[in-house]
Amino acid sequence: GIEVKPTLRSIGGGTLEQHWELGTGADTPRGLIDSGEFDLLIMQGRYDIHESDEKATRFNTYADKFATLAKQNNMNALLFGLWATDYQISPEEDVFGPVAHEVYRAAAERNSISYAPNGMAYTALYGQLANVLTEEKIENAMTADEVHPTAALAYLAANVVYRTLFATQSPALDAYQPPGVSTEIGNLMRTVAQEAVVDHGFTWK
Repeated sequence: GIEVKPTLRSIGGGTLEQHWELGTGADTPRGLIDSGEFDLLIMQGRYDIHESDEKATRFNTYADKFATLAKQNNMNALLFGLWATDYQISPEEDVFGPVAHEVYRAAAERNSISYAPNGMAYTALYGQLANVLTEEKIENAMTADEVHPTAALAYLAANVVYRTLFATQSPALDAYQPPGVSTEIGNLMRTVAQEAVVDHGFTWK
């Protein structure tokens, strides 16, 4: 029941700094924000913010710049949380998700924008699935190439974002059920997503 008109601007392996440095042309991120055509900016940084203070600072600098620009154009903004790659997570530990969470949540609070804690949702889901599936089966089901999501993991993130934006549970599986996701797992994802937002998310509302 929510009509959306999305426009994607992506740089493979890129940073928010690179998006900013594209300038203000009509088809650049800054140009699209300035156009007044959109009411929500969703942004995500590169998967290296945990590697050094310098890289975390770079993310923070440009997340702040984009959040400020969005507000100047009467747009809301949301940080799309990062999740662990296959080598960073196991049934015993997630060495990336909680670290990325701290940086993203702090940026959301600092700028009074929203944050969808996708990584924390994935950590929780992974732990529950580990009770019934092997590590290999979980990762084969959730990631297509050790980092990018399959339809299943994308569905988890979609539920997290929906709950963050609209403060209500996402549509039931009879409205949309991703290919390859059982009803049992789909309902588990919806529950995990809601709990992650309540426990770890942040919203401007």
